[in-house]
Amino acid sequence: MAKYIVLRDTWLSHECRVARAGEEIETEFPKGMRLSDNLQLASQRVEAGGKERKPPADDLG
Repeated sequence: MAKYIVLRDTWLSHECRVARAGEEIETEFPKGMRLSDNLQLASQRVEAGGKERKPPADDLG
């Protein structure tokens, strides 16, 4: 299973739950499911220049 950083509150329909902004989740999405920009692979959490990418401040609740 892959690990993701949740960038804004997201309904995970295949798990019947809400993942909250800032949360790190481990899940496997069904084949063919297209992911949007509300999730980021945890392995990609570091931006160019070595800065850690964090959820937008307005999405932290």
